[in-house]
Amino acid sequence: MLRADADDAPAPAAANNEDAVENNNQVSWKWRYVTQAEWFCYRLFPYVDEFFHLFMTGKLLQEFIVDAWAITEQSRLIWVKLNQAKLHVYHCQEIADAIAADSTVNTTNLGQHIILPSFFLGSTHNMIQHCQNALAINCYYHGADLFLTATANPNWPEIKAELFSGQKPSD
Repeated sequence: MLRADADDAPAPAAANNEDAVENNNQVSWKWRYVTQAEWFCYRLFPYVDEFFHLFMTGKLLQEFIVDAWAITEQSRLIWVKLNQAKLHVYHCQEIADAIAADSTVNTTNLGQHIILPSFFLGSTHNMIQHCQNALAINCYYHGADLFLTATANPNWPEIKAELFSGQKPSD
């Protein structure tokens, strides 16, 4: 069963009443449902007893991956939009300022700000959180001495050995 809400959103710690007991063991919510991202990640790994036709489609595989990401990201954005109250997001100061500046303003035309929480990858809060964590780690260890980058050559034998027959490194 697919769950369309955010992947990193807080989940109930235990199953509710409808998730009663299965073989006298309490079944947790996390193990009863699969997120879209988890399902797509599962599909993007080849399995021994399964034909890997998805991996033989070349550029269609890349299109599938991009579409999967877009679908998942859109579902997560919709979940955040519909659950602003659960995320404890309150009225923004800009709307209050607009009303204070012009009391005749139609508030329905002002729109609604959607605040992306820090668990949403790519949001401003997420970027700030990662930046602050990196600065704290750097401060704790008294500065960085080394910065590494890594590259990979698609023609390396290790990479070519992992390809399926008929597959190119660009696939």
